Amino acid sequence: SLKEVVQLPVLAIAPAPAGLSAGAMYINSAGKTLQFYNGSAWASLSCNAAPEAQSPAISGSAMVGSTLTASYTYYDADADPQGATTYQWYRANDAAGTGETTISGATAATYLIVAADLDKYLTVAITPVATSGILTGLPVKPAYIGVMPNVTAIATGTGTFSGKTCFDIALGNDGVNGCGPVSSRTANKSDFSLAAANTQSYTFTPSGTVSNVRFYYANTNGAPVTAISGNNTGNNISAAVTATVTYDNTLNTLAAGLTRINALTAKVYVVYNDAATNTGVDKIFALSTAVKDCACCGALVSDTVYKEFMCHNLGADQSLDPDVLVQGIAGGYYQWGRSEMVADAYTGADDIVGWNTVFQASPGWDAVDKPANDPCPAGFRIPTRALWLSLAGSYNTITTTGTWFESSTNFSSGVHVAADIIQMTLPAAGHRRYQEGALEWRGYRGYYWSSAGDAETWTAIYYVTESSCSVVDAWDELNGFSVRCVAE
Repeated sequence: SLKEVVQLPVLAIAPAPAGLSAGAMYINSAGKTLQFYNGSAWASLSCNAAPEAQSPAISGSAMVGSTLTASYTYYDADADPQGATTYQWYRANDAAGTGETTISGATAATYLIVAADLDKYLTVAITPVATSGILTGLPVKPAYIGVMPNVTAIATGTGTFSGKTCFDIALGNDGVNGCGPVSSRTANKSDFSLAAANTQSYTFTPSGTVSNVRFYYANTNGAPVTAISGNNTGNNISAAVTATVTYDNTLNTLAAGLTRINALTAKVYVVYNDAATNTGVDKIFALSTAVKDCACCGALVSDTVYKEFMCHNLGADQSLDPDVLVQGIAGGYYQWGRSEMVADAYTGADDIVGWNTVFQASPGWDAVDKPANDPCPAGFRIPTRALWLSLAGSYNTITTTGTWFESSTNFSSGVHVAADIIQMTLPAAGHRRYQEGALEWRGYRGYYWSSAGDAETWTAIYYVTESSCSVVDAWDELNGFSVRCVAE
């Protein structure tokens, strides 16, 4: 290689061998020097390559008060050892680097974000250094990242913040991994090669008059979001303010095969001043978004908070469309606090031999963190009573479907929970009675456990009927009820 040969010095000149003419040259056996004959003497030029900083990146939360860390992969074509790499951090006005200035004293691999960085963009120049050969390589910079406030220190505001939070590319996981069949997911497919998917609107509607409305994003797994815009930093804002969020247009490829557990995720924030003329304090709302190759199911649990649930009852046939009520999606029955299913929708209506009549000992399912005997898969848990109570509120439209009558063979009835489209379907699967496990109320009632038991006698459930859905307390924990898991 003759890389940067113009920088290379003459290393040695020796008497010329007899019989050679001017212009003769060769590369010596070490492969790192070029020998050439000028007609009277030999000269040597080093062909050593400069070190390189490959794959430069910045990690860490881009918030005031957080620390960013620069990283890269050291490479030297001649295997010259790595020396003391140098760093220099920069601040700019936008992601294109407009108005870039050097940050004085910021010459380490890490950088503590300060107040002056708020709403600015940061990057770092990484200059690789070797201990032999050509010592210094060319500086490289990762992409600029925008700086947001310390969102963990800002109180939640009033008003609403809404937008699409779950995206299914509907290309794989066909009837496996709890993702539902592709055929039933296609109607709600997010195709990120189209602007309708990769450009999303998120709307903040204030309660009263506010000021200085700003939008931010933070990628939390992968980098699904690439940009956000829509700030209104003025005063006297009482109308809705809408952010435009741009998603990566290659997410059809990047999210292929991903499930709820490893979805590409981001948070979208709105921060505003709660006074009309920017004299109050900052308040915040946050939405969590996920891009995956898996069905999106869930419901609003407040005006602004969407909570993801599994699409199927635990024990259901997950290869079936979760919104078409058939026997296979009724799922199984669980006694409170136990991890094992005690009966499924295919079992007859008779008593169950060996039905357990001993209450589950503490802690059961009543824990802040997911307990060891929670039957839900990784990333999900039994819903709390408060969560079911929120679902029973007025945030969603709940409609009944099917013919409601009690029969061991009636699998046609249930409720659809919807925000804008059908987000979740809860079958009226009935239950298994606490005394002996006999089937009751299939096709006429639905009973869904919460984690709010006392590990002795009773707990609260989400109760589904043809006329209403509500939280009902004090149900015997030896009953066999349905389980619908919610994301942790």
